[in-house]
Formats: sequence, structure tokens, C-alpha cells
Amino acid sequence: MNESIVKCPFCSGSKVDYVEGHTDEVLNQIYAIYACQKCSMHFAWPFQSGSEDWYRLVCTDAHLSLQDQKLYLRQTLFFGQRIPGKTVIDVGCANGRMVLELNKRGYLAEGIDFDQTLVEDGRRSGLKLKVMNLNSRTATVFQVTPGQTYDIAIATEVLEHLDQPHSFMESLRSALNPQGHLYLTLPNRNRPTKPFREWFDYPPHHISRWSPESLEAFMLQHGFEKVFLGTDELQLGYLFNTFLYPFNRDQMIKRLNRLFLGRGQYAIIPKNLGTFPATQAQTRKATLYQWLRKLNIGKCVARLLVCVERGMFYLSVPFLFVARAYFHNTRRYFGVSIIAVFKKIDRKD
Repeated sequence: MNESIVKCPFCSGSKVDYVEGHTDEVLNQIYAIYACQKCSMHFAWPFQSGSEDWYRLVCTDAHLSLQDQKLYLRQTLFFGQRIPGKTVIDVGCANGRMVLELNKRGYLAEGIDFDQTLVEDGRRSGLKLKVMNLNSRTATVFQVTPGQTYDIAIATEVLEHLDQPHSFMESLRSALNPQGHLYLTLPNRNRPTKPFREWFDYPPHHISRWSPESLEAFMLQHGFEKVFLGTDELQLGYLFNTFLYPFNRDQMIKRLNRLFLGRGQYAIIPKNLGTFPATQAQTRKATLYQWLRKLNIGKCVARLLVCVERGMFYLSVPFLFVARAYFHNTRRYFGVSIIAVFKKIDRKD
């Protein structure tokens, strides 16, 4: 790809360094990842978000709400300790689990998301959710009720998906009261990673990669000052999946499925121990799949792999503690996710 035509979407800088390439198999689209020499942001080129159709093909509801209930609880406790305010808007709320937790703790929270199915699921629980176009190809990324503003805005795991981050941040700013606060989380590009990153950290799913320093500079540009900026704690499970990923259950399942059936729709060993993926019984592979399914071999092997994974994890615990101590002492921001709180301030003319 000709680097002379690449411009940083964050600062319009033209001096960039090539980081790596990626091909999305769904779109058959070739991407390049660049690092801007001026603002240090990492971004994909072409810089374009995944469409709603792409997300329907690739992601399930589980992928759209990656955080478990314990994480939502920790976040709401974090709110009470660090962020003053009562009214909250959660941008990219999925099915509204964060909205629900906040409402339980006395906040007046509502949310918006692009996924109509998830929003309707949350509405059935009595939550105040709206369907909005978070993909910023429209003039306004999202709109709130005219004249309505909030004490707190939330955008967890959102910025890295958007192809118009400046418009999005201006929309967030306009939705906040004077002295309002913004709570952000997003992947930390400086976290320990495998030789290759996780599938979801590539375009068109993630089209930008952030460090705490680049986030702070971006937010200052939009009239926000730092209240809190850090990363979460490295979990031993994450380090195990990073450095000993060949023993990760999903990786073992993937290799065995390919050994038996090659690439394709058919899988002998299910990730979900209770169900098997649907197949189109048209080929010899489908016949083999149905035969193995009747023998229940897949679930037996999957349970065996769970035992292998757990055994390797317990054996590697001393190494994992040493690795965590190393990153703790050699990197300022070493966690998997960036956690930040910013306060809206008056812009300097």
C-alpha cells in the first residue's frame, strides 16, 4: 500500500510507519495498520468501521456484551467513588446491563446502541434504551433529546470501533452538563500480546489502537481534562492465554476440528458443551460430522480439553506470577484495558 496517500485520521499527519497487515476473510478486504509519527496513534487503512451487516455475520450477542456481571459491579462501584452526578447516558450500551446496575444504585441512567435486537431485549426489562446510529457516517454520531444533558456519559469499548472519532467526541461533549464527566474504557495497545493479536483487535472491528498517553492528548483536544487515567490489573488467566495459548481450550478445539474436517462449516468438537453448530448435510464431511455427533465424541473430547487446560494453568501459575511482576515493574501502563475519567472544561480560545 502506498504510504504517501495515507493520512492520520486523528491529526491529519502524513508521516506514518507501517506496523502490520491484515486481511478480513468476511469482506476479503486487505488492511494495513500504521503508527502516526506526530500523534502516536495506531490506525487501520482504509479507516472504515465494520457495517451492521458485517457485525451480524461475525459477532453474536455474547460478543457484543463481553463484560460479565462482576465487571459491571466493579464499574458502578468505581462510579460512586470517583464520579459525582446523578443522570447518566451509556453510549454503546448493548442490552443495558450497565444501565440496570446503575439504576439499582440510585442513578437515573439510560442508554443507546446501534443493535436493535439488544436494545429491545433491554427494553423488555423496563430499561430506557434507544436505537441510534453509532457509526459516524451521519452528520451527528448520535442525538439525545433536544435540550437534555447529563452529568455523566459512558463509552465503554466504543472509540476503537469508530471511523469519525472527532465527531463522536463532540457529540459526547454536547450531551454533558458543564463540569460533566466522561467515563471511558478501551483496549490498551501496550498490553502483553501473543505473536498475533486477538481476532477482534483487527479491522474492521477495531480500526484504531490506543495508549493512555494518546487518549489523554485526544481528550484534551476536545476540551476534557484528566481526572483518572490507568489500566486494569493483569489477570493470570489473560497471561496464560497470551503466553501459553497453544494450551488454550479454544485453540486446541480449533486445531482438532481442522485436523478432522479441515476449514469449513463443520466442527466435531463444540465450544459450547451443550449444543452443536448447525450444518448443511451435503458432503462427506457432513456425514462424518453427523456420525460423530451421534456417538457424542465431541462433548467427551471437549471435556477432556477442559481438564488439560486447567492442569496446564495450575502448573504454570508460578511462571505467570513472575511474568505479572515483570510487567508491573517495567511498564507504566501494562493492563489489558485503559480505564479513564475525564471532566468537561471550558475550551481555550
